[in-house]
Amino acid sequence: MKNKTKGKIGFFASLSISVSSVIGIGIFFKNISIFKNQTLEGTNNFSLYSFLLVWILGALLSLLTAYCFLQVSKSGHSKSGLSGWISNLSNKKQGYLARIFQAFLYYGILGTILPILSTEMIFNAVASIRGINVTNIHFGYVVLTGFFVGLSLITLNFLSLKTTVFLQQFSFFFKIIPLLIAITIAFIGSYNAPNINSENLNPGANGIASTKFFNWSGLFLSLPIVLFAFDAFLMIGNLADDMKKPKQIPIVSILTIIISGVIYFFISLGVALTGYANVVNIFSSIFKNQDQDQIHKIITIIVYFMLGFSGYFVCNSVTLGTLRGFEGLVEEKNIIGANFFSKLDNRKHGLGGYILYLIVFVVYSALLFIPSIILNTDSLIDTFSNIPINIFFLVYAYAIYLALKKHLQTKEPAIRFFKAIALISIISIVIIMGFDIIYRDIYLAFIKGGQSNSGVFYASNNWKYIYDGISYWGFIIVVSLFAYLNYYNHFKKQKTRADLI
Repeated sequence: MKNKTKGKIGFFASLSISVSSVIGIGIFFKNISIFKNQTLEGTNNFSLYSFLLVWILGALLSLLTAYCFLQVSKSGHSKSGLSGWISNLSNKKQGYLARIFQAFLYYGILGTILPILSTEMIFNAVASIRGINVTNIHFGYVVLTGFFVGLSLITLNFLSLKTTVFLQQFSFFFKIIPLLIAITIAFIGSYNAPNINSENLNPGANGIASTKFFNWSGLFLSLPIVLFAFDAFLMIGNLADDMKKPKQIPIVSILTIIISGVIYFFISLGVALTGYANVVNIFSSIFKNQDQDQIHKIITIIVYFMLGFSGYFVCNSVTLGTLRGFEGLVEEKNIIGANFFSKLDNRKHGLGGYILYLIVFVVYSALLFIPSIILNTDSLIDTFSNIPINIFFLVYAYAIYLALKKHLQTKEPAIRFFKAIALISIISIVIIMGFDIIYRDIYLAFIKGGQSNSGVFYASNNWKYIYDGISYWGFIIVVSLFAYLNYYNHFKKQKTRADLI
């Protein structure tokens, strides 16, 4: 028994990897977009209540979804997490398609984008050192740095699982401490200069004041973005073969949501009370006097570096999950060119999956980074970062539906309150993601038009909703065609083998 579990990761290591894959990008980067969505058009005011409620609803829905996967995981052992459970609950063809989409539409794109978003924080620190705005540094430098960071993380995870586990255990504490400090500062700052429900501008909040109105469109537009902040809670499912006890995966996912949800809520409360969308400004807000400018600058630099490296830890976790996903595709010969990648695997275990990941990483990098460098904006990258979450929460809902259907048909015992929670989760996800697709990617993109909020630190004023819509539907169509080609090739070969037998 000891030999079977030797070198594998235990419960705390699994939890550290899972939490580290969730906390670090969403609250630090997406919070800015969420904050923008709560502003009242044509004014400098934002809705305190819709801003807080969107985080509460996002955390609650993610928790209910994770709870439902306690039942989904009872369908049987899965090396590949979500796609394996779908295969167990439906058939191999559906599981195969889920696996292809998960590898190329979800992990492939996130594994490419996240290093860039994290590198933006590092360059903010560099800009602070030089005393300039980060936009004075061309976005191309950010992209090239993030590209090489991404390549390095892919190679690191291929060469050493132990190093990755150590880094993620360290990152667990590395992230929690500054977040707790930020929460404390936010509450102290808001007590000294409260701005709740104030109709007047708050000078300490960069001209953004909280008001009594409730922004419904901002709430619904932001829910998919909030879910981005929680989405990677099922990433640990890809590491089933690396865990001592794979049955702990659903528990790890639930604890990940609880820990992340509590921290996210208090951070968002601090943001709402101080009026600072950028967490860095919360830290520096306690040094407002002119004679404290040097301290303010030092704090800003340190925090930006910490947030950047915190983002890299998220990238490291996601990269590990992505690499395991591609290794699984090669091992089970589920991809076009499987024979070539399998030959590489024969030379060194996992080499085929590593090379496949590198190919996907380079292709996606060319697709996203070249236009971004030319346009000098991160709006395209931010737009693409939302696509996987939009689609895969619907896939989560489908997996829960399959588990509910099986339970109703077989009358087998289920976890407590599963039917009620499953229905709430499925309906909520379909409404939220359905609204997002119809409103943002159809109505705003192709009917109403207008300037999009996509973008983080290099947001472009010329980026329109129609670009979001074209990016969304274009990418979905391309990946769907690729998935179909793989599907046709894979099952055609299986049929040929069956006919020969």
